[in-house]
Amino acid sequence: MAADRAELTPVATCSAYVGLSSFRFHLSQRAASRSVAL
Repeated sequence: MAADRAELTPVATCSAYVGLSSFRFHLSQRAASRSVAL
């Protein structure tokens, strides 16, 4: 079980990083469109 967890950790970290970066990109896009609308 410990080996499975050690193998899954990089995958979880990568997916979390991708999700966070895409979320930040979405927020920046929303802020940019809001500033353009104003």
